Amino acid sequence: MSLRKLAMLAIALFCLGSATPPPLRIALIIGNGTYGHNDPLPNALTDARAVADRLRRLGFDVQPDTIDLDTAHLKPAIDAFTKKLRDAGPNVIAFVYYAGHAAQDAFGNNYLVPTDADAKTPADMQREGVPVPDLLQAMEEANNDVNILVLDACRDWYEDDRTPSDPRGLHDMGLHGSVLIAFATRADATADEGPGLTSSPYSHRLIEALDKQPSDSVVSLFDDVQSRVYTDTDTLQMPMYINGLVRAGRWAFSSGALAEVRDTPRPAVVWAATSPFLQSLDRKQLLQFAHGKESFVDVLLKRRDLLEKYQINTPKRLAYFLASVGYESAGFQQQTEKFGYSAAMLRRIFSSRITSLAMAEGLVGKPEAVANVVYANRFANGPPASGDGWRYRGRGLFFITGRYNYARYGREVGVDLIASPDLANDLEIGLAIAGAVWRDARGNDAADRDDLALAARRFLGTSNIRNLPERNVWLSQAKRALNLTN
Repeated sequence: MSLRKLAMLAIALFCLGSATPPPLRIALIIGNGTYGHNDPLPNALTDARAVADRLRRLGFDVQPDTIDLDTAHLKPAIDAFTKKLRDAGPNVIAFVYYAGHAAQDAFGNNYLVPTDADAKTPADMQREGVPVPDLLQAMEEANNDVNILVLDACRDWYEDDRTPSDPRGLHDMGLHGSVLIAFATRADATADEGPGLTSSPYSHRLIEALDKQPSDSVVSLFDDVQSRVYTDTDTLQMPMYINGLVRAGRWAFSSGALAEVRDTPRPAVVWAATSPFLQSLDRKQLLQFAHGKESFVDVLLKRRDLLEKYQINTPKRLAYFLASVGYESAGFQQQTEKFGYSAAMLRRIFSSRITSLAMAEGLVGKPEAVANVVYANRFANGPPASGDGWRYRGRGLFFITGRYNYARYGREVGVDLIASPDLANDLEIGLAIAGAVWRDARGNDAADRDDLALAARRFLGTSNIRNLPERNVWLSQAKRALNLTN
């Protein structure tokens, strides 16, 4: 063999040996359904088994014997998993799925409920439940890039003994680095298990997505699950997810080495200093205004430089901006266009595109089809068959819609939204986009004039303003949160 061939072989063997190996995939799938002191949840058991089956097909090592865990077994199962996560090192993907009862205490701490728990009050839950924050802390401290925590657990444990002040459902746990947290419904709300079904509405769509969308980024996958469940439940159940995958947000279940999907872009820090007013913002008051949405408030405080960049740096300007975000995002809960409309509403809202009641009836319950019809050949989108309508549907704190706007605001914030449109739902990127949209709508000028109608007209781009009283409620609340009395 020639020296040239030997050298090439040596280089090839070196490259092969030095290639980054695919990450280890581990999963903890818990299904608690046979409760002794509360309603049984049979779907939790079938859902957990189905999710475990799908993850095994996707290469996950699923921890065994995690069905119907009582007090003696629930915390040890979680501890065994987190030890395995720590011992595996940084090149690992971790997926935790819990279906069963869960609840929060009076302080907003979430707990998983063992099957033998008999807690009657939030104080009881502190003694009998297994705290979710401990699991989240272990995931963050593992120093790996991708952790996924799914909680299909938004039922009302305290239903029989509750008082008006008792918490409902699960609490927003804020942004956690390298963890995507997915809830079956919005914070502080409850959801049905799915009577008459063999799966809960949320897990049904999650299982379907694991089957059909393994090549989509994990954020896109949960984005689509959210929209479909909202439509399936006739707008009654709005799932939420909090994306903390800052190092590998483009990871997909079909991905190989993590090196291929690391470094999700973030909006650059654009101002070294912020105004004294922005520095003085009170987290507790902002949380009260944002209905406890810790993930939003934490990002807002972390990226005050973005507010400064877009000169949202006086009490009036920030009050108007926050009021608009609160209103447009349905109380900081909705960052994706859902299309969960009846046939009559489809005809009313999209009359120029959905031209008959029969056409509308054929589109009910099909959010992808609706988006592809109503946004086809607009905003630089292609025809319905291109899928651009669904791909570039409304997303963000202020909805941006269409290929044109995704390209435009992607350039503004330094993120490729055409290739990865789901990044518009990342709160940090979404805040940067919202600032740019606010600037383009000349929102600061309307705020300086203290003219809500003008702000709404400029933001909507029309003189036909709807729901001005509701917008005014949000503005009043924002002014109180910022100690602005006039």
